[in-house]
Amino acid sequence: MNKLENLPEVTEQALNGLRADDSLKNRILNAALREEKPSSFSLKSVRLVPVLLSSVALMLLCVFLLNGKKPLLPEGEKNLIRSFSAGSGEVVSVSFGSFAGTDPASVESVELLSSGKVSDRALIAQFLDALKNHSEIVPNDEIVLNDRLNLFDRDGLLFSLPAEAPYVRWADGVRRCESFFEMFGNHPD
Repeated sequence: MNKLENLPEVTEQALNGLRADDSLKNRILNAALREEKPSSFSLKSVRLVPVLLSSVALMLLCVFLLNGKKPLLPEGEKNLIRSFSAGSGEVVSVSFGSFAGTDPASVESVELLSSGKVSDRALIAQFLDALKNHSEIVPNDEIVLNDRLNLFDRDGLLFSLPAEAPYVRWADGVRRCESFFEMFGNHPD
């Protein structure tokens, strides 16, 4: 740029054919408009975030309130895995005689799957007394039993027997115990 006369040639060379006319102005304006257009995602997400957060908070509140009312998993059953065989329950691992020798103080809870669970020590003693002393053997052994009577100690499942009011199946036969089922129906947790 020694001479002012060479200015048009030098600028032409530096701009490489770029001309400042209406087409350049329109290209610049179109590019600016494309960049300024707001994204539809950002507007919707701004409105959607409070709705999602309030929904999650409401669900968590419901879980905590319902868990306080009736725990999702009671403390005594957190490490307990229950498994029952399908069918009529012919496999029974305990006889009535061995159950009769069970100490009532060792039983933590009594459960009928269809009715609920009882953990009160005084009631458990009454239930076990009704099963031991107020039940009678039934000659017809082909009674269909669709429920389960479960007795738990502090280590987990103690006995699991097929049952259906007023019957319980033991390894040595079916016994009728109406007083147990009547008392249990009045006192589930």
